[in-house]
Amino acid sequence: MSNSTWSGERARVFARGLHHIAACDGLQRRERAALQIFLDAVGVPETLETLAAEPFDYGEATAALDSTWLRRTFVQACRLMVQMDGKITPTERDTLRAMAVALGIGENVALEDLAGPRPDPEALVEWVEALAVDFVSWDEADKRAWFWFFPHPDHPLAHGAEIRVCHGQVLMVRDEGEVTDVIEPGNHTAGPEVMPGLAARRGGWPADGIDADLLFVRTGPSPILRWGTTFPAEVPTRRWGVVPLRAFGRFSVRIEDPRGVAMRFARTRVPTDDEVDGRLRRMISGRFAEALSKLDFEDDDAMVEGLNDLDGLTERILPALKAGLNRSGIKLIRFLVENLTGPLEVGLRPRSRRADQLTALGRTLLGGERPSATAAVPLVTRAVPRARPVGAPSGQTPRPAPNPIPTPAAPRPVAVPIPTSTRPAGPPPVPRADTPPAPIRAIPAVTPIATPAARPLPPTVTAHALPELATQPCIACQAPIPAASRFCMQCGTPQTRPCNACGAELPAGARFCSHCGAPQG
Repeated sequence: MSNSTWSGERARVFARGLHHIAACDGLQRRERAALQIFLDAVGVPETLETLAAEPFDYGEATAALDSTWLRRTFVQACRLMVQMDGKITPTERDTLRAMAVALGIGENVALEDLAGPRPDPEALVEWVEALAVDFVSWDEADKRAWFWFFPHPDHPLAHGAEIRVCHGQVLMVRDEGEVTDVIEPGNHTAGPEVMPGLAARRGGWPADGIDADLLFVRTGPSPILRWGTTFPAEVPTRRWGVVPLRAFGRFSVRIEDPRGVAMRFARTRVPTDDEVDGRLRRMISGRFAEALSKLDFEDDDAMVEGLNDLDGLTERILPALKAGLNRSGIKLIRFLVENLTGPLEVGLRPRSRRADQLTALGRTLLGGERPSATAAVPLVTRAVPRARPVGAPSGQTPRPAPNPIPTPAAPRPVAVPIPTSTRPAGPPPVPRADTPPAPIRAIPAVTPIATPAARPLPPTVTAHALPELATQPCIACQAPIPAASRFCMQCGTPQTRPCNACGAELPAGARFCSHCGAPQG
């Protein structure tokens, strides 16, 4: 029996699932015998008592059985276990149906030929040993990945097997490291007509199936990735010598030549997504630095002006980048230079339309440039005349202070009588004719403080003035929720649905797919 599939966690989950379906209505003698034969054949160290003590978890089974074909095989093996005792109870039927639904397999696979003849206890192991792959698909095509290897190379591909290739991916068929066939998106049937290169290398299609490595390659657009120069690009100048420049930005690509990319990136093993992203970043940054160092400017001033214009710089470098990536089988879809830095003496101040738009948008959202509420208010004071120098003639006019600050005219003094808090009580005394009048004290002029004009208050917003919020029904409970909501506030269901063409998760109100561009009805 194949060690690749029937070993480790896969075999243990398989055995626990068989015990779960057999014991749902009581474990019979023939079912115990079939389980023991299976445990001995696959080398699982657990006993029947150990399996009974461990509950079967559907989530664990979905993670361990890592392909649709293996889950289909598991459900079909559970169907054989149901038929082992010669009678099918409603409990067994309901458990088998629930197991198929939990694993994402249709009920027809679980209930097909359920009323067949009673198999022998050894028939389960014989059926498992003779298994051939009859269904091939990329099970996690909705997740971002570059390559996915079908994880059952030790099982032959059956003649007439169903091959499902979704939009935005291709299937590479390899034999001893060489790509023999490339299968485009669609539903296909395995055979010499679909895989002529593999059949020619093997001299036909054997009756018991044919061995092949099946590698899926994503050809749809990649997400927006970031790039940056690992080593500075050296640009020669007359004034500053060789100037080192560093840059960073964003880019997006897609695989144009799957055969060539698979031979370059995944010839000996399947790389991880981080490894592919890192290799693409190095390709972008290296070709950008090379193209930047080869740009020809009239003089140093023209070079500074050209480097400050990031949009124009991108247009000049883009042809060289696209040509270099096309030779590797990769098409550059989007490329942005977000910043460019160099030595301070060069005085680079790069700008781009995108940066200007973001700046204008930020000012609009913040209501424009407003003075800080905590800013100091300047005081306006009167100009003080310079004192007359000691010994200067009294008739000489002193020199006015430079740049006097104009101030409003000082207010006239107000006569205020001297306080008489110590005067004894009684009628006020009558002034004598020869008595001089009481002195009058004048209040000094107060320097006015200039204050900024009061900002008009915004108009009062009432509930009747608010616009009516657009709503949409939840896809699960139909409760009205705000439009463009990602989750329902009532039941918590994510508001997404699969794309009609590629199956990618999209917002419920999306009109086009952001992955493949297909219109959504």
